[in-house]
Amino acid sequence: MKARPCLAPLAALLLALLILSPVRAATIHVPADQPTIAAGLDAAAEGDTVLIACGTYYEHGLTLTSGLTVRSETGDPDCVTIDGQSQDRVMVCEYQDLEIVLEGITFTHGYADRGAGIEVKSSPVTVRHCRFAENDAYFTAPGALRFLSCSGDEQPVIESCLFESNGNGAILFASGGGEVRDCTFLDHVGPRPVLWFYSNKPGLVSGCVFARNLLDDWPVVKCNSDADVSIDSCTFVGNRSSGSIGGIIYGYGCAPILTGCVFAFNDTPEVINMDYNGRVDLYWCNIYGNTGGDWAHVYEDQLGVDENISADPLFCDIAGRDYSLCSNSPCLPANGIVSHLIGALDAGCGDCQSPVQSMSWGAIKALYR
Repeated sequence: MKARPCLAPLAALLLALLILSPVRAATIHVPADQPTIAAGLDAAAEGDTVLIACGTYYEHGLTLTSGLTVRSETGDPDCVTIDGQSQDRVMVCEYQDLEIVLEGITFTHGYADRGAGIEVKSSPVTVRHCRFAENDAYFTAPGALRFLSCSGDEQPVIESCLFESNGNGAILFASGGGEVRDCTFLDHVGPRPVLWFYSNKPGLVSGCVFARNLLDDWPVVKCNSDADVSIDSCTFVGNRSSGSIGGIIYGYGCAPILTGCVFAFNDTPEVINMDYNGRVDLYWCNIYGNTGGDWAHVYEDQLGVDENISADPLFCDIAGRDYSLCSNSPCLPANGIVSHLIGALDAGCGDCQSPVQSMSWGAIKALYR
């Protein structure tokens, strides 16, 4: 009788290959595959993409899990709006291991004690090309994004996002660091900083515009507790910050480093207010036309050092929210005053003259009517 070949090793080999083969990531379309974003997130597994068709989705309390990408079908925030209808925060992400990416979505009308747009705890999250508007934190900061205990590999990155009119500020790094790149912060009103680094973890703000934020008793950017914060190539224009802890930048025992920033036409007693042994170092910065004075207080001796200047930056169109630079701006290296670009934006128009004839706050406000 002819012996049969032993199939056990072959079966074992096939089983091992099946186990070791990578699971193919799926794309879950909303609403084609799942009727709501919540259902799409529930159906998704690690490595999947939840791709959302253009439209407005009235949802809140959405939970993010590890390794997901959630994006609009065009990657543009004008495509998809998630409206929380002031019922709860829009999204939450807690104790996840693998990076989560959010892209091309508008988050609006979230409402919570804090982190009304998105709250993130101990999770690596990247947010890009998103918009956060009219989210409201009723207890404390912030209205749009709150990061808690995110550091090291979990350090969040927020890039190319727009934040406008969020209640109690825009972003709080509560007990961890983070990076904010190429973002715009507009029209925040209220009692908390627009951007707040609360802990002593590293923070980076780069290429951002802060404009028309009107705050009482709080600064536009605040750092606490020996926070290692660098603010690079940012534009601060037309903001108001008053009170004992006011200032466009306020440091409470920290030592921020400012490189290539412009502070112009702000209404504030001090552009930079340092407290409790805080100090600030400035390199090729331009401070000009602010109501409480320019190069004064603890940083007055830095004018003229390390290419720090005081000159009208010559924005293309302040009233039209165009904060790019006229081609004859002193902030452009091509004009021979500085060797590095000052501010978040490069040249955007031809030669021009300053639109500001008076440095009174009334004249500055008139630019925005």
